[in-house]
Amino acid sequence: SCLDLDQLMLLWHNKDNDAEDNGGFMLPELNTHLDLTIDKLIYSQNTLTDIKVEAHSTVEEMCIESLRLWGCDGQLLAQGSLFDYTTNSPRLNATITGKGVAISKVFRMFKDFGSESLTHNNISGSLTTDIYLSTTFTEDFHPVIETFTADANLLISDGALSDFGPLTEFSGFLGLDDLSDIRFETLENQIFIKENTLYIPGMEIKNNVLDLYMEGRQSFEGEMEYHIDLALAELLSGKYHERNRDGEFGVVQDDNRKGTRLFVKVSG
Repeated sequence: SCLDLDQLMLLWHNKDNDAEDNGGFMLPELNTHLDLTIDKLIYSQNTLTDIKVEAHSTVEEMCIESLRLWGCDGQLLAQGSLFDYTTNSPRLNATITGKGVAISKVFRMFKDFGSESLTHNNISGSLTTDIYLSTTFTEDFHPVIETFTADANLLISDGALSDFGPLTEFSGFLGLDDLSDIRFETLENQIFIKENTLYIPGMEIKNNVLDLYMEGRQSFEGEMEYHIDLALAELLSGKYHERNRDGEFGVVQDDNRKGTRLFVKVSG
């Protein structure tokens, strides 16, 4: 069996446009137990497979006891509750576990969580995660970013940050192209999303070129403030000193163990 939610929502939207009363897509009122298997489901231009759902519902709430599927190149498990599901603004509270998931595809499926600087084009790697999230949905079942909150533990393997706004601006300012494409074996962190803002409490990236620690926040409207502690390897250190003879780019400290360290605040 195959369920194309994108096509279903489009057909429903066209139906509502032709109707006098445009109430949007709403699930019917149910009072039942659901044990469902779907071979393939298409949502937000992503294909999800081998979907198994156990749920029960009352007129007030649809409780998802177990949801298991394959998608975004990995396995996703979820539990949660969908409230007000018979209205055109249902609200979801859910816990999601992901194993071996392509993080770029997760960002694309959720429309980059409303962010314009950290998008599916900027981040890649294999993601293992535990996420608690809450959001309301639009009438075509896309998250309302203004209501979206998340608390996520992330472990990214074989990853990369490419053309990521704060680091790209920092890299261009210093004349160090090496910061525009940072690759790493593992990155472990916890992030928060609340009130249209992404919070990064602390993130450490190490490879053969640099040792970087970064923390900060960035709103989905583009306002940001990041604090960066960068230890430059010998190659980058030579490039940096060549371009920073007057010491105008940031606080520099020579560390006998890690070489040149640079402390910078990026805001905008």
